[in-house]
Amino acid sequence: MVVLLGASRPQIVGAFQICMPNDSMRSMHGYPIWQSTAIFVLQHIIAGMNRRHLLTMLGSSFALGATQPLSVLSELIGTPTPTMPVLYVGHGNPMNAITTNRFADEWERIGKELQPRAIVCVSAHWETRGSRVTAMQHPKTIHDFGGFPDELFRVQYPAPGSLELAQDIARLTHETILLDHEWGLDHGAWSVLKRMFPSANIPVIQVSLDVMKSPLQHVEVARQLSSLRRQGVVIVGSGNIVHNLGMVRWKGGSLDWALEFDAASMNQRSYIP
Repeated sequence: MVVLLGASRPQIVGAFQICMPNDSMRSMHGYPIWQSTAIFVLQHIIAGMNRRHLLTMLGSSFALGATQPLSVLSELIGTPTPTMPVLYVGHGNPMNAITTNRFADEWERIGKELQPRAIVCVSAHWETRGSRVTAMQHPKTIHDFGGFPDELFRVQYPAPGSLELAQDIARLTHETILLDHEWGLDHGAWSVLKRMFPSANIPVIQVSLDVMKSPLQHVEVARQLSSLRRQGVVIVGSGNIVHNLGMVRWKGGSLDWALEFDAASMNQRSYIP
């Protein structure tokens, strides 16, 4: 199952739940705020690629599953489990982490329905040259934003990491994903996971977006990691389509092209039969 969440209630489309609501691309003031790219859309390297085609490819990649054995992961989390979903989440404003709204309510509902053994999160806010995966037992909470209330900067998400799982991911990808001991959990990860899994007792690791990889190369990474889903691992992609805070009209009104793009995004729904 692939689930796309902007945060309002998902709609059932074929075998998948898909939700890309208009409000998921608006700021706390109600104006368009094009949030970050996640996994399947790298705006700085994609030139006119059909989003429906790319979304379908990525969903297929995670759904197909890989066949490589997971020696360390099997020891870490036990026997195979029912296939966990892939969640594509439009995390929007980081204030969603501490604000009660329909987005946060939906993330909490989804979290209550899942019992993962571990979480792999690909956040649009961690871009690197070369793919990386967090490889520490206690990832720090990163407040990679500015201009928000002190309350948000005080938020901590002390979920454990998993060096063993990170090492298995490196092996699954033939060492093309390198171990990283410096990063942690940025707001693309913790602002969502805090609502889904508030106890912060499930191991979480982050995988970066590689600015040097093409979309198809990212699809191949998705194929290599898909077998994790059968080992109790939920895969989360956090971000949206684009991010252009510099053009937000904070005092009101919306640009015509932004409204057109928002409407087009709502209509571009894809699923795998």
